[in-house]
Amino acid sequence: MTKAADAAGVVALVGTEFRWDPAVEAVRAAIAGGRIGRPHTVTVVRSYPILADAEAGAPGWWFDPARGGGWLRANGTHLLDQLHLWLGPIAEVSATLGQAVPRPGGGADDGYGVLLRTASGAVGIIQECAAVWGAPVEVTRVAGTAGTVSIVDGRAHLETADGTHDLSAAPSHPDAADSSRPWTAAEIAAYTGLAGWLYRHLDDGSTGEQRPATFADGLAVLRVVEAIQASAEQGHAVTITPGGGP
Repeated sequence: MTKAADAAGVVALVGTEFRWDPAVEAVRAAIAGGRIGRPHTVTVVRSYPILADAEAGAPGWWFDPARGGGWLRANGTHLLDQLHLWLGPIAEVSATLGQAVPRPGGGADDGYGVLLRTASGAVGIIQECAAVWGAPVEVTRVAGTAGTVSIVDGRAHLETADGTHDLSAAPSHPDAADSSRPWTAAEIAAYTGLAGWLYRHLDDGSTGEQRPATFADGLAVLRVVEAIQASAEQGHAVTITPGGGP
C-alpha cells in the first residue's frame, strides 16, 4: 500500500489524529526546538476502566486477534506514533502482552508493557491497561539533558532549571454540538486539525509544520507492533532493522 501510494502520487494518510492534540503538538515542538536538550528517557503509563467489565461494549474486532484486535493495536498504535513523531524510530523492544479480564473465547490483549530503545539512544517504557477499575491514569514524560516535557491533565508543561512553563495553546474548538458523549476539547481539536490539514492540502497543496502520519509512518509503527508481539511470544528483546521488520 505504501509503495502503491507513492507511485501514484496521491495523498495517503493514517488516521492517527492525536498528532493534532494541542498538548501532543506542544511536546513535539518543544523537543524539535531543542528545549529539553538531548532526549534520554520517556515514560508513558496509562490505565483506564474502559474494558474492566467483562461485558463492556466495544467494537467486535477489539477482542479478535485475527482481525487486528487488542488494546496494543487499538490505542497503543497512537502512542507509538507519537513517540515516532517526537523521538524518531524505535530500534529495540522487550515486551509483554496481557489480558486482565478473561473474555469468552480467549480474546486479544487488554494491556501491555514495553521497554524500548530509540535509534537516537533514548530509553523508555510504555505501560497500558484498559481494564483497571477506578479513575483513569495518564502519565506522559520525556526527559532530556536540559529539561523535561510532560502532559498533565491534557496540557503540556516544560520543566527546566528556570522553572515550569505551560506550553499548551487553548484548543480551537472547545465545544461539541449534538454529541452522544462528552467529547473533550482536545479530541475535537485533534479530529478537526487532521481534517483541516487534509482540506488545505487538497485545496492548495499547503502543508505547514504539523503533518499527519503518512503510510510510511504507519508502516514503521506496525513494524514496532510486530516486534512487540514477537518479543512477548519469544520472551526476549527484539531489534527492529531500519526499513525492515523485527
